[in-house]
Amino acid sequence: MSKGMESGDEGPIGQTIALFRELLEKVGAPVNPAWMEEAQLTLPQLKTAMILRQLGELSVGRVAERLKVGEPTASHLIDRLVQSGLAERSEDQSDRRRTLVRLSSLGRMLVEERRKWLDEHLQGLFLRISAEELAAFQRGLRAILAVLKSEQEGPPKRERPATG
Repeated sequence: MSKGMESGDEGPIGQTIALFRELLEKVGAPVNPAWMEEAQLTLPQLKTAMILRQLGELSVGRVAERLKVGEPTASHLIDRLVQSGLAERSEDQSDRRRTLVRLSSLGRMLVEERRKWLDEHLQGLFLRISAEELAAFQRGLRAILAVLKSEQEGPPKRERPATG
């Protein structure tokens, strides 16, 4: 059993996981329903657009990796964004077999509108907790981000001993 995990997951780690899941359910992917209806986007299409906003021009395969779906599913989501005028496809000049996708100017504008709405929503929540609670929340987020960053960087490289 992991440190802090007890039967029934009621230890500190289990409680944190439950709280984090609840947080994600309540504010992890909030959407303004009127905005979503107006833009005629599904949540998977919105997630695809957010990935393109974050990472820029990507291959269909890379979008699929980021979404953790198969290439046909990613391609279908991209098709819908292209049909809506929110994304554009182009041929990879270095490998004409690959198709690249990026947000159109309309897609960038819509994603930025959603981001501004989310920022305002979160600001309203953070204004309702004490400065001490906000500082503690920030410390926790920084600690988790540091762990994630170190995982992405991988283990430290070991130097090879000199052979002589």
